[in-house]
Amino acid sequence: MNNLVAEVLISALVLSLILAFIPLMGGSLDLLAGAAELSFSSEEPSSGQLPHEDFLRGVDVSSVIRHYQPDPSVVVLLEVPGGSKEYRDTTLEDDPFPYTFSYDALFETRIHSENRTIREIHFILRED
Repeated sequence: MNNLVAEVLISALVLSLILAFIPLMGGSLDLLAGAAELSFSSEEPSSGQLPHEDFLRGVDVSSVIRHYQPDPSVVVLLEVPGGSKEYRDTTLEDDPFPYTFSYDALFETRIHSENRTIREIHFILRED
């Protein structure tokens, strides 16, 4: 009889731990999904916004050109010591930049806007 009571108590304890653990696991998964969503949403600049930095890397410059390609009202000007190129309605893949730069290259960023709307983004390669 004592063994039966002990087994019932242990089974009830294990069952209550399992039932308590499942909602905790679900809450953790919700937190993880929320963090992943925030991570994905911050990978690309949203419409009309850029990272608020004075300098960006070459990989970010390529992303900005790709992001603003569908918007003909935004001009992206890319300038290096060998020359410059204007991107409007086109990407680096469609119209390659004649002067190579690495994805680690550092570019000074100048943003020109009218009525809080970006009209021109000027990237100037910084030579260190």
